Amino acid sequence: GCQRSGDLNCSGAVDSVVNVDEPVGRAAGALLGAARMNQAIDAIVIAVAAAGGGRVLTSDPDDLSRLASQVKGVSIHVI
Repeated sequence: GCQRSGDLNCSGAVDSVVNVDEPVGRAAGALLGAARMNQAIDAIVIAVAAAGGGRVLTSDPDDLSRLASQVKGVSIHVI
């Protein structure tokens, strides 16, 4: 599990690695436009989570929460 103690330890929290293909890129671009933002990596994270109805673990929820508000099924969890 994830615990915070100086160093972030989330071993076992990641259950997959995905390719950022054209559909993911387009979804991320649409999120950026809808949210009027320019954080491409954050948008990719949310686009991937949206495709799988996932949870996003982060220590910096501000931009991710703003992007996630544009889609259903994505929850942001602060660690």
